[in-house]
Amino acid sequence: MRYTGIFVALILVSMTNVTARKADAWGDCTSRKHLKIIAGCSEVIDSPSSSSADRAAAYYNRGIAYRNKRQFDKALVDYTKTISLNPNNADAFNNRGTVYEFKRRPDLAIADFARAIALNPAIPEPYYNRGNQYFDKRQYGKAIADYDKAISLRPNYAHAIRNRKLAKARKKSARQ
Repeated sequence: MRYTGIFVALILVSMTNVTARKADAWGDCTSRKHLKIIAGCSEVIDSPSSSSADRAAAYYNRGIAYRNKRQFDKALVDYTKTISLNPNNADAFNNRGTVYEFKRRPDLAIADFARAIALNPAIPEPYYNRGNQYFDKRQYGKAIADYDKAISLRPNYAHAIRNRKLAKARKKSARQ
């Protein structure tokens, strides 16, 4: 009986240590320092006790850190893994689209922005981002429509307002 109590106590101490480590990893995964985010999220991803929802969130956060460090290939992998674990994550599609934008893959970026819009048409960023891709492709009418939608969702969206003005000017000069 005495050994059973010791065994139970050891299991509880072990579980407490695992829970504390997992909490520390999540704390790092959601910090504001890129290296901490990458390390903490990697620990969450590699933990056998992490759920698929936990892994999806960790891949997403780590993808943000990699993108901010301009490590676009690693960010692309993490956003793709996020999407495979949570195919309804509009933000993951939007962020992966921005990585494709940095990698100069406009058609893939547009497809991801369109998917983000389909999943959550109430967020302005995918419209703005897709508008930028259309602008770069000199499809000014489509760019203006996307900027209009972004502005309708966020009336003081300064970047969208500025880019819409530029797209209208380019469209007008292209007709002359």
